[in-house]
Amino acid sequence: MALLTNAAALAAQEPRGAGPDARTAPAGTLRIGLAATWERDPEQYVGSGAGSLRTLGSKFSFDTLGSNVFATLGPVESAARAASGIPTFRASLGRSVVKVRNYFETTPFFAEYGITSRLSLGVVVPLVTATTRVDATVNPLGREATVGFNPAYFAVSAATGMQQLLAQFDSAAIFISQRLATCAAQPSGTGCTTINASAATARALTQQSAAFATALGSLYGGRNGTKGAPFVPVAGTAAQAAIDARVAGFRTQYAALGASGITAPSPQGAAPITAAGLQTILTDSAYGINSKPLGAVVRRGVGDIDLTAQYTWHDSHARATTTGSRMQRAWWRSAVAGTFRLGTGANTNADDLIPVPTGDHQNDFEVRSLTDIGFGTAASLTTVLRYTMQMPSSLQMRIPGSPGDPFPEAFRTATVTRNAGDEMALDLYPRWNLSEAMSIAGRYSYRSRGADAYTGTVAGTNSAGTTVTASASVLDAPSAAKEHRLGAIVAYSTVAAWSQGKARWPIEISAGHFQTTAGLGGTVPKLSYDEVQVRWYWRPFGRAAAPANR
Repeated sequence: MALLTNAAALAAQEPRGAGPDARTAPAGTLRIGLAATWERDPEQYVGSGAGSLRTLGSKFSFDTLGSNVFATLGPVESAARAASGIPTFRASLGRSVVKVRNYFETTPFFAEYGITSRLSLGVVVPLVTATTRVDATVNPLGREATVGFNPAYFAVSAATGMQQLLAQFDSAAIFISQRLATCAAQPSGTGCTTINASAATARALTQQSAAFATALGSLYGGRNGTKGAPFVPVAGTAAQAAIDARVAGFRTQYAALGASGITAPSPQGAAPITAAGLQTILTDSAYGINSKPLGAVVRRGVGDIDLTAQYTWHDSHARATTTGSRMQRAWWRSAVAGTFRLGTGANTNADDLIPVPTGDHQNDFEVRSLTDIGFGTAASLTTVLRYTMQMPSSLQMRIPGSPGDPFPEAFRTATVTRNAGDEMALDLYPRWNLSEAMSIAGRYSYRSRGADAYTGTVAGTNSAGTTVTASASVLDAPSAAKEHRLGAIVAYSTVAAWSQGKARWPIEISAGHFQTTAGLGGTVPKLSYDEVQVRWYWRPFGRAAAPANR
């Protein structure tokens, strides 16, 4: 195996400048290389029209973690209203503040082989490390929540106390009911004067206390060994104070009628949940969600592999002059390329709250038109038109109740079909060659993506006990979008110097950066992308390259 042996042939094709262009590798030449890329998207554009910027964590950040977020709080809210007597009570686990950052580090290995002076075949194999970093804070002030974990689930004393309190309510009601019957038959009996004078009040008291005791048992547990609702009012809140007051009120009323056996303390209030408590709600199957934690994720693997064929159908660069009239110095070159993208990258798991894939996990076919227009050797413009046809794929995921549903419950897991929207894109690379070794280029990109189409349904019972049927079409709405990007590239090449015997190796090195500057029409990640790339020319078969006739 030898390096390029025909320096004249290699020199005939001027060094590749900053950014892509319409050239193929010279005939018999293998252009191989690798790159390192870093992609970050801590924010995204959201909304129709010109999208507004939101952090990735805003999906999980709420001023009120209520029943609209966790269905299991619906029955808790109803039980707490009945127990407290506050019809406007709202069950809330408090406030959440979540910060999320996604990082994708990729090492693409690529090779392009010149079949002829106009046709080349290429492959790109990327190794991807996808990382999510999460910082979650819940109830930073310590007083935002109205409900928290029911102590009876974790403390034997709390469960025992509730059993005792409810038993005493039952005993007091039985005692008064028996006294009413006895005193009605024997009005002159001991203590009957008070009971008979307040018979209506006593009967109402037993009925009201029975309803109250039922509400307490439903909320805090204590009936037949049950633990009650998973969440109860937080100690010191208005709801817990109202429940304490009602217990004290019934205790006083019963004592006035001679039933002084209610001595157990009021139900134990909850503590506000913390970030660890939120993770418990998300990961413990008892709460219905049973997902992965809302925390850091690192996933490594092979990304989607590209197989490309490119054909340069016109090239007048060789006939252009460096001096003379504008027409004599003008040249243009154009190529067409087709890429088949294998969905070898791993998609996200159904129980991941934050998607961190290493690829799309679907096959795509992309066609491109690349056209270079220039004057002499200094300045040129490359225009790339791309159309990507994305093929349907099946995947397992959770169908949310709405596009913004942050915590879909486990029963929503189903196999759905995704027909991702096709993409059209325009890339412009204005380029200036500072010398035969150095070049710089700007980059402007416009991307338009059609709406995804999801099919599939799932039915089940949520944690509130409600039967739900969900359609995957709910995911269609936010997928269509448009995006603008700006960036720059700088490149250094020793190819020309090598062909003149002034450099030891024919290599090219480039570094680039681009970022999203606007997103419209849907959800668009605000990307920040950096890349360093090295290319090396090699003739594996030692065959002399044919002079470029372009």
